[in-house]
This record gives sequence, structure tokens and C-alpha cells, in this order.
Amino acid sequence: IINRMFNLLSSINFSKFTILNTFIIWLFNLERWKKRIIQIIFDVLAVIISMLLAFYIRFDTIDFLFKFDTYISVLIAVFIIIPFFITRGLYKTFTRRVSTEVAISILLGSIISCLFLLLSILLFKFEIPRSVPIIYVIILCNFTTSIRFFVRAIGRDIDQKIRKNITIYGVGASGIELLDALISNPNYKICQFIDDNPEIQGQIVEGIPIESFKNAKKKFNTLEIDTLLITMSSGAETIRQRLLDTLS
Repeated sequence: IINRMFNLLSSINFSKFTILNTFIIWLFNLERWKKRIIQIIFDVLAVIISMLLAFYIRFDTIDFLFKFDTYISVLIAVFIIIPFFITRGLYKTFTRRVSTEVAISILLGSIISCLFLLLSILLFKFEIPRSVPIIYVIILCNFTTSIRFFVRAIGRDIDQKIRKNITIYGVGASGIELLDALISNPNYKICQFIDDNPEIQGQIVEGIPIESFKNAKKKFNTLEIDTLLITMSSGAETIRQRLLDTLS
């Protein structure tokens, strides 16, 4: 279900949502501790909304808003699920890198809070139908997981637009070191390696093909290469001048 949902979100052209994109970019660029606080606040609100919706679906009226037991159940859910999410490391990774492990953590946290709610209903004789915690779990899992995958889809769409496509000239130690430094950086994508050594041309390093300059330059426009980085130490100035003459 999660994979299907993500595929659907990935097919949406998020570039149309200009205001939303601007907000997401601002969100991603916040300091890490601020992102964690925002995520915690969001989850607290999600728990409250999910619980109240569960009551409304069960009773089909808002009379539950005037009962003390309603707010006790909301507090129990919040104080159970948020510490669980913290211990599971849910707030160490922002939604741009959300994975199915996050969805599993949300499911487990929701089930645990549901069990505590059911136990509280039995022990303290709360006037709450047992179906309410179950409905709450369904709503919370769908709501919190969908929003996280939605934000991840937008983040990846933004990344693809601002990310620079790079070709590295030289597959020596410096070239591999540069690859290791950039491969995990979301702002860059290594598309090609170029090397003059015919013995290694046609090979692949970390999924990136090694090509001759003649073959590689034919793909510059197709791959939308923004930057060509030269990592060769010997004869670098000569190579640089030749590249400038060719690419001008």
C-alpha cells in the first residue's frame, strides 16, 4: 500500500504547487532541532485529530467534546505514542528521507497506544466504546504516513530541480575520493566518469559508467551536465585547456 501510494505521489507534478514548494524548501533548510520540534508538534496534532475523528465516526455527533473521558483518552494517546516515536528515532530523520521503516514505527506506535487505551477503558471504566481506539489507529496510520510520504515526494521533486548533474574527469584516487564525497550529497548527481585510459573505459564504478571524452561529450546535453570536474593531477592544465577549447 505504501509503495503504491508513493508511486502515485511521485507521478504528481509538484512544480505547480509554488507556494507549497517554497514552504517545503524553507522547512528542509531549517536547523535540525527545529525540524524535530515541528515533527513532534505535527504528530501531537495528528494524534488529537485522529482521536477526535474516531469519536465522531463512532458517535456521529459532537457530544463527546463535552465529556471528560474524551480528553483523558487523547492525553493517554499522546503521552504513549510520542515517547515511543522518540525512542524509535523517528525524529532523527526528516521526511525527505522517510522510508518504510518509518511507516512500520508509526504502525507499532499506533497499536501500542491503542492497547494502552483499551487497557485504560477496562481498568478505569471510561465511557468510551472499544471501537474508538481501533478507528483511531486506522486514521492515525493513514494520516501521518501519507503526509510524510507526500512531503518526501515533494522534496525529491525539488531536489531533482536544484540538483547539479556532474561529470568527473579522471578515475584515479582523487576521482574516487571526490565520488565518495558527493554521492551522498542531495545537491549533486554524478552522471559520468571520463578517463583517457582505454583499458578502463566501458567499466562501471558505483553504478557510474567510465567513458572516453569523445563518447561522454555526446551525452552532455541529454544528461543536462552542469559541471565538469577535473581530478587528474598530471597534465591537468593541458587537459583543462583542451576541454575549454572543445566545450566552448
